[in-house]
Formats: sequence, structure tokens, C-alpha cells
Amino acid sequence: MKRLFDTIPEALAPDLPLETGHEDLPLLPPDDNDVIRPDAEEALTSVSRKGGALVHIDNPRMGKHLLWTFGPLHRDLPFMLQLRAEIDGDRFVAVDPEIGWLHQGIEKLLESTAPDDAFAVLAALGPDDSVPFDIAYALAVEQLLGLDEDIPGDVQRFRVILLELSRIRAHLQVLSDLARAHSDLRAEAVLTFSQNTVTDLLRRLPQKDDVVLHHAIGSLAASLPGKQLESLSQQLTAALAPAQAIGQLLMQTPAFVDGLGGLGPLKSRRAVALGLSGPALRATGLADDVRVRAPYLTYGDIAPQVACREQGDALARFGVRLDEIASSAATVVRAVQKMDGATLTAAPRVDGAALKGAGQAAVSIEAPSGELSLVLHCDDEGLSRVRVRGPSFPLAAALGPLLAGARLDDAITILSSLGISGPELDR
Repeated sequence: MKRLFDTIPEALAPDLPLETGHEDLPLLPPDDNDVIRPDAEEALTSVSRKGGALVHIDNPRMGKHLLWTFGPLHRDLPFMLQLRAEIDGDRFVAVDPEIGWLHQGIEKLLESTAPDDAFAVLAALGPDDSVPFDIAYALAVEQLLGLDEDIPGDVQRFRVILLELSRIRAHLQVLSDLARAHSDLRAEAVLTFSQNTVTDLLRRLPQKDDVVLHHAIGSLAASLPGKQLESLSQQLTAALAPAQAIGQLLMQTPAFVDGLGGLGPLKSRRAVALGLSGPALRATGLADDVRVRAPYLTYGDIAPQVACREQGDALARFGVRLDEIASSAATVVRAVQKMDGATLTAAPRVDGAALKGAGQAAVSIEAPSGELSLVLHCDDEGLSRVRVRGPSFPLAAALGPLLAGARLDDAITILSSLGISGPELDR
């Protein structure tokens, strides 16, 4: 038991000094928020498979299990998250995730912000990259104003390029995290280098004279010379070549395959029931992608290849994201080739008064981790209600079945394979 507690650095064992043989050490009072450990003659009822509680008094099956709360602040967690876990030995019996520790109130802030100023608020949803939220919001406002049919083709292609670069950057982040969890420092370094290069492209491309080009409704925030994208394809190909090579090598390395294979498995039916989308769903064999199912922007003309796996585990999610990097890079190249080279003009500013009585608009796009939906309601006073539904919420809700049965030291690997965004959860 002492070995188990040594693997849980933040856990508090009230009677651990007695087990070590040092009776002279003072005993620490028990803390129900940290560790509940049954006495020698007691037993905690195990979790009900049908219920949501960790301790269920009506369940006749008994087991001496440790109840442990880990988080919301933990050095290994990628975001603010609390896991109330029932542990048997070194494995999770049941996990109850809890979110909302950094609630930002983004939706309420958007309701009182003018459309052109909303992009500064949306930046809090994606501190590293808010492109999917920005473009989804722009599409929703354009739908409200009846501008969605008049968006220039090159503006739509430019948005596609930004979305695909955002997808590549996010996928490289997940692959890098999985390589680090597997302790493959060489692969992590290569993937991180490619990610930093793509991140630099994504930051420089939409910037002009301190203006973010896609932060506008109906067009761009500033004029864009057509020749600015000419070298993008070559730069992207050079940045991704080492990452794709090391990713394919990892998929053929027995230690890596055995390490990720079987972690956090889900069947397709279970994934659908949990409301999953994106790579987590496609890793179960379902080829569902909003870009293909309900094309927006110019995805109808530049249809991406949908990547799928069937195992539904962390290795399958790694493989799907690796395949999607190549697919997204090809989509960027095709979009650049279709740009006619003309200079794109800036859009006029949209005032909040323009949304009075505009009705309702709903937009769904394919974000890096799944389907991102945004709904805007307008009444006679203007924008009255905003709802953002990102892919991270169902992914966090699925942590219970994903972690059940897994070993303690595999929890971070399973979490990393999902690509959950903390700020998006606490919107």
C-alpha cells in the first residue's frame, strides 16, 4: 500500500506512519476531500455500474477500495480538472470528473459585445489558438445579417487555410504530448519543433499592420495582397516532413504501439451515445466530419480526406490525428492553388445595432477536437443570447468510461490523447 501512495504525490494517508513502523510520528487527521481509506473491519461499497455515484449504498457488491480526489490543481493535468476516483490497487474502478474551476462567463460577455469587438472576448476560449471560435462566430453573424451568400471566394479559402493550419497545430500538440507521456524525448522534440513552426505560420499569416485579418464580418479586417500566400505551401511541407516521418516511425515501433494500444478504448456505439465527435469518434471507425457531412466555406470544392481507425483507443486517436495532419496539409495546398491572386479588400465595421431583430443563427464547424457549434439569438434590443458548444465538454464527460479499468499512470496518456481544451470547458 505504501508503494501505491508513493505514486500519488498529493494524496494524504492518515495512518501511513503506522504502516512504516514509525509509531512515534504524529498521525495526520483524515481529510475526506483527499483520501477516504476504509478501516480493517470496514468496506466501502463499489460504484454502481448504472448509477453515477462513486459510493452506492444499494449495490450489494462490496470491495475495499480507495476513494481519491485528484486535482483540480495537479502538475500532470493539462488543465483545471478534478477527478473523484475509486481505486482498486493501481487501477481505476470508477471516475467522476468535475469541471468549472475557472468559469469565465464568455457567453454572457459576448451578449453585451459588438460583433467586431467580440473577437477579443473569443480569444479567452483559445489562448493558444482561437481561429475556430473566431471563424464560427463570423459565420454566425454573417448568417444573421444575410451576408453568408456574398462572402468572396478567396475570403472563404483564406478562412479554410487558417482552420486547417489551426487543426495541424492542435494535432501536433496532442502527438507531442503523447510522445512525452511515452518518454520518447527524440520524437517529442521533433513534433514540438514542427508544432512551433506551424504556430509561427499561423501567427504571421493573418497579421498585417497589427490587424488580425480574419477578425471581421463579411470579408477581412484589412486588404490582403494575393502574393502573400505564394510560399505558404512550401513552408508548410518543409515544417511537416519531419513530424510525419517520426509519427510513422512511432506507429511502427512495438514499444510505442504496446504502450498506447488498448488505453481508453471506446466502441463506436458508446462513443455516439456519449456525444463524441472529431478524432475521438473517427478513431472508433465512424467517418463523421462536418467538413464533408455539411460543407461550409469552400469545403464543398476542397473536400478533405476523412481519416478513420477502428480500435477506438489512444493509439487509434494518435493515428487519426497523424493522418489528418497530412490531409489538412493537402487541403491547404489546394486552397492556395485556387486563390486567384487578387487583392482582398477590407470589410466595413459591423455595429451591434445591425443585429436588432435579426432572429437566430446556428453554425457548426469541424474544430481540431470535434464539432464546434455556436448559436446566436437576437431580439429587438440586439444580441440577447449566445451559446457555444465545443467538443471538449462531451470528451470530459466521457472520462468516466475511458479511465475505468485503466492504471493510474496511464491516466495522463489517455487525457492527452483526447485533446481537451480547458478554457473551452470553462466558458
